[in-house]
Amino acid sequence: YGLLMGQEKEKQDAAREGLVATLGKMNEQLLAADARRKAAGEPEGPFIAGADLSFGDVLVCPWFVRLGVLKAYRDFDLPADLPRVAEWSAACSAHEAIKACTKEPEYFVEQYKGYADGSMAKKMAE
Repeated sequence: YGLLMGQEKEKQDAAREGLVATLGKMNEQLLAADARRKAAGEPEGPFIAGADLSFGDVLVCPWFVRLGVLKAYRDFDLPADLPRVAEWSAACSAHEAIKACTKEPEYFVEQYKGYADGSMAKKMAE
């Protein structure tokens, strides 16, 4: 929310740096988990726990469904140097269980408009 709600460029830049760093850690963790599974001879796959969608995926995926909001309002794209996060995100978004319980990206862009333009923060302060 820091990147979305920040109205000043400095706040947006700091939030963007923090988000990219966190996504970088996620990429490293996914790659490390892949390597552990491969070494153990366990099934490989795009999800956090391998081949099957897990509770961990379900907990994190909603934030990635909303990345379109950051693209629309803050021109933020998932960095290209995080291919494992991109693979995971695409697999989650394509999974029938996720598709069955989420809305189209345009819905979230409209719903989060007040956070992006600062009007929601003003309403909350009243």
